[in-house]
Amino acid sequence: MKVVAVFFTVLGVLALLAMPDTETVRENASAEAVAVNFVQYRTAANKAALADPPASGERIEELDTVEGWQSMRSWDNRMDGNRFYVFGPASAHELLKIRELLRGSLAVAIQDGAFPSFIPAGAVVSVIEVNT
Repeated sequence: MKVVAVFFTVLGVLALLAMPDTETVRENASAEAVAVNFVQYRTAANKAALADPPASGERIEELDTVEGWQSMRSWDNRMDGNRFYVFGPASAHELLKIRELLRGSLAVAIQDGAFPSFIPAGAVVSVIEVNT
């Protein structure tokens, strides 16, 4: 009987040690929420741009988003030549979660000077080509 009691005590201690840090769980949940929010905005913006491309330098103001959707960040979009950009502020961890949602897509990156200057440094960027 003592062996069973010791076994369950050790098992309980191991379970407590294996519990994830609540701060880490909170950060992951927050990053996942921002990622979903960006992908929903990106999807609506890309659909609108493909259906009715704006002129170069213009953005699409009205998007057909999911009912009740509210932006968690200041997401933006803009046409530049035949490329349509969707962008906004995000951390590296949020970019990772966005890529996970988009199944590793390399069409999403962080602005590091490789994109047009109207996209702020450090912003998450998605780009598609639109035939006008």
